[in-house]
Amino acid sequence: MATDLFIPSIDQLRAAKKVEESILKMLEFSREEALSTQEKDKIELIFKSYRRLSNKIREAAGRTEELKAQFERLEIFDRKAASLAVSPERPLKQTQLSESELRQKIQDKFGARKAPPEIQAEEPPALTEPPEEAPESFTRVLGPADRRGAIHQGPEIELLQGLLNKLGFRLKMTGQFDQDTFSQLRHFQMKAKLPITGMVDQKTAAILNQRLQKIRENEARKQNQAPTQINLFQYLSEEVSQKPETQENSQTERPLVYGPADQPQTISQGAEVEKIQAALIAEGFSVTGQGEYDAKTFAAVRSFQAQNRIQVTGLVDDKTYKILEERLARNQTQNDCRLQLWECLSHYAEKHQFEDSPLKQQIRELLFQELFEKIKQAKAENFSAPPDFQAPPRIYLKSFLGTKGQQGIVSEGEEVIRLQETLLDLGYDLKINQTFDLQTFTALKKYQEEQGLSVSGYLDPSTRDQINPLLEARYDQEELLLELQKTLFQTLLALGLKSTVPIQEQIRDFCEQILTLCKLPPEASQKIQKIGLPKSLEHDLGPAGRAKISQGLEVFLLQQILKAQGFEVAMSAEYDPETLSAVRSYQTRQKLAMTGIVDTRTRQSLNQKRLELSTEEA
Repeated sequence: MATDLFIPSIDQLRAAKKVEESILKMLEFSREEALSTQEKDKIELIFKSYRRLSNKIREAAGRTEELKAQFERLEIFDRKAASLAVSPERPLKQTQLSESELRQKIQDKFGARKAPPEIQAEEPPALTEPPEEAPESFTRVLGPADRRGAIHQGPEIELLQGLLNKLGFRLKMTGQFDQDTFSQLRHFQMKAKLPITGMVDQKTAAILNQRLQKIRENEARKQNQAPTQINLFQYLSEEVSQKPETQENSQTERPLVYGPADQPQTISQGAEVEKIQAALIAEGFSVTGQGEYDAKTFAAVRSFQAQNRIQVTGLVDDKTYKILEERLARNQTQNDCRLQLWECLSHYAEKHQFEDSPLKQQIRELLFQELFEKIKQAKAENFSAPPDFQAPPRIYLKSFLGTKGQQGIVSEGEEVIRLQETLLDLGYDLKINQTFDLQTFTALKKYQEEQGLSVSGYLDPSTRDQINPLLEARYDQEELLLELQKTLFQTLLALGLKSTVPIQEQIRDFCEQILTLCKLPPEASQKIQKIGLPKSLEHDLGPAGRAKISQGLEVFLLQQILKAQGFEVAMSAEYDPETLSAVRSYQTRQKLAMTGIVDTRTRQSLNQKRLELSTEEA
């Protein structure tokens, strides 16, 4: 036994135990009282800190095998007792040994006892102290502080932030589930095709743990260790801490060139390479996005450099990296806009019981991409202030409406305008003039006949009960359109784009198109496919890198025409190998140059086929 063994006194043990009991009572009290989640977490953290302190003291006191006998001896010495029982078989009486002899014997057996430091029980340890064992996976629900039952701070949040950074999402390691963490987690869920909740629920945790396991295996392979020997929490924290925080530091710390492994003085793997691949994917290039600078990444970088008039090397130097970083930031802003738009549509569809479908989602995404392509290509014009996004007041029908001349009947005003607008939306022929005239009387009679109501030509209570729900749906639709337009104009501002009259018209048309799409039943596939489609092919189409347009509504129209001609193609809206093969076969059949690209002659032939198809449908 070492001579410098630390053995606390009984008074110190009792003091620690007393503090522990007080904190435990406080914890039990907090569970019974209506305290906030943050207050409860704070009290529980204090209790765990004191429990660790108490355990350390007990561990120091229990380093010998005869803990009970040692405590009995110490208690007698502290109280100046006269006797001590060494063991049940052989009691030690006070007359057998003097106090000094007994003390010397205990010191020889257990080591010299040093005066322990004073324990300041009143001063709790720092609340930011991490747990003894860092988390290696996600096992609990994580989310913002206002979500009941969700963990919103601590090492698990740091692990989540480190993983998201590793996967290419930009985050600060705060240990708090803040707004940035919430937003970037939603982006991850959208990219992974998970329910977009902004919380680490069971499904999201399973995918995140798979990513963690993959990172663990990759790092273990690099370090030639077993996967269980890799401390992921430390690895992810160190990687984030080593990232440059300022532009000045990034020029010295970040490698100048990224490229394949066979290129000298290049970085060929890691989080930065994965970030480059994410930017390329957002630009429409087909790369794996696994953090390895492979042949596909090299080819995509060359194509990107050619499109942006950068020296074509296939290596990401400082200039290429800067442009990719700007594009990635812009695409993330567009993704935020997309999430807000689809969330508004989802609430509207749920309230009015409109069903969604994969085809409707696909057309919606294509319309969104087409809108931003048009906005980017719009000519510079004078600034035009965006419209007022204030929704009109909701006025419902309460009066008895009819023609003028009878007592108690209202024949003009705001209620008459709302009635006329509703009848006009239903397809009845009349003009809005805020007067209950003959045209309004006639249209209302037709409506009553078709609905099986009492036909009077007046807005009686039974007819009013039918019209008011239609008015509410109309108000919901107007507010939705305003909210969609407001979100898009805010995105324009964030992207540094200018509001002009053509852009305002494009945004208004887009909002009306996706609203019409939302209302259509899923089985109306032909009507769904026609929404937003151009009337004819107008540009050269081909695979990415070989033509200006390789995806979008025009490619979707091309695939429709090819499918109508009997070619097997998937309606993916991307110029994939199947589309390339079908175009080549079509060119062979029509005796055109077999290039696989929709050039001028091929486009004219395809437009003629579409015109013939439209004539047959008519």
